[in-house]
Amino acid sequence: MADHNNIAIKHADHLLLEQQLVRLPYELLRKNFRSAHFAIEKENANLRSAAESAAKAAMRQTADKQATLQSLDTMIEQAEALKRKLNDFVAEEEKIATNLEKRLDYMGAIYNMNTYEDVGYESWSRTRLDRLMVEYMLQQGFIESGLALARSREIEHLIDAEPFLQCNKIIESLRNHSVTEALAWCSENKKELRKMSCNLEFMLRYQQYIELLRGGNPARFNKAIFHARKYILPMRDTYPAEVLQACGLIAFRPDPASPSTENSPIWSATRWDTLVAIFRKAFHEFFGIHDRPLLHVALSAGLSALKTPACQQKRGKPPAAQQKSEIELLEERLLGTSSEDTASSTPGIRFQLGPDYLNMTYVEGYGARELLCPICSPELSDLAAPMPYANHTRSHIDHDAVRLPTGNVFSKQKLLDFAKKARLPEGKIKDLRSGSVFDVSEMGKVFIT
Repeated sequence: MADHNNIAIKHADHLLLEQQLVRLPYELLRKNFRSAHFAIEKENANLRSAAESAAKAAMRQTADKQATLQSLDTMIEQAEALKRKLNDFVAEEEKIATNLEKRLDYMGAIYNMNTYEDVGYESWSRTRLDRLMVEYMLQQGFIESGLALARSREIEHLIDAEPFLQCNKIIESLRNHSVTEALAWCSENKKELRKMSCNLEFMLRYQQYIELLRGGNPARFNKAIFHARKYILPMRDTYPAEVLQACGLIAFRPDPASPSTENSPIWSATRWDTLVAIFRKAFHEFFGIHDRPLLHVALSAGLSALKTPACQQKRGKPPAAQQKSEIELLEERLLGTSSEDTASSTPGIRFQLGPDYLNMTYVEGYGARELLCPICSPELSDLAAPMPYANHTRSHIDHDAVRLPTGNVFSKQKLLDFAKKARLPEGKIKDLRSGSVFDVSEMGKVFIT
């Protein structure tokens, strides 16, 4: 029977991965409310101004009734347009609230389970894995694939695609050396970005200034000076070093013919990559999105639990002519079709189907770790590299483990008990896997390090 402490669900730990599931809709609700409030304030000011103008015009003796009626019709049209906008905001709010309610139900379901063996945990865990995979694909720019997976798993209510779509769109524009969309986003969220002490807008304006000076065209210098006075100089108290540097760019103008110009950190195209990084960080902080994909966080926890000092040790590869593909080796191992020819053509590799212990010659051979160990696999090796080793407080290995000449490891007492029950000759033991019989003296003590 499994140890209850090992199979008990720690609900608080599980919910650490679900914070974004609630935080993101909350931020979307705030954004929706701000947009609605801005629309009301704007149209209210326009309607009030139009009403005052119409009232004053109507009080004049020379008032044109037709013009007054037309003004009133315009006001009615503006009010109806505002109503349609507000209806859209209400519909969006109801959609977000409905999804949020479903997410709370999804998160609450884990509290109805106490152990990993409870009915329903596997389904709940699979749903979470699908969600993490969809979010990872959206965050990495694989929009269509992510949305297709969400639809196929019927988890659209757990996914907020719009922020990721907007983020990837702006990042793409920055990579195309355009700051227009990024500046529009900064303008839309100016107040919140100021609270975050974010330098994104300043860096975008600074890049505009650099682009005006790039190429050394004198006709654009006046525009650059005007731009600096309007957007750069007012920030001299906040970013003194950058402002001083910007002023120096006017005096020391770039030489387009000089190779050192493009290699300079100021004029290098890599500044756009820096802008992408600054924007992504600001966007994630604004919406409460983790900079590191949650799929990586979840995988890292599992990888750390499996990692041992023997993992990721480089082994010498066999000659290229003797190498087999990982798929071929895995098929041979799973199907049990590996022959003596296979073993001889790939020195040091021998496949056996027993799941309890691995043949030591195989473990030490090339390709075994990549096939059997997730830490050493090419797909997860880089992710597992910075992870700490597993800290196991309780060992499940037999304290009297011994190694037979075949390389298989067993409990000494279990081998002796089996030999007694099988009525083997005195002083003989049997390899429970291969069936080979050995003398007791051939057993070797195994020391776990």
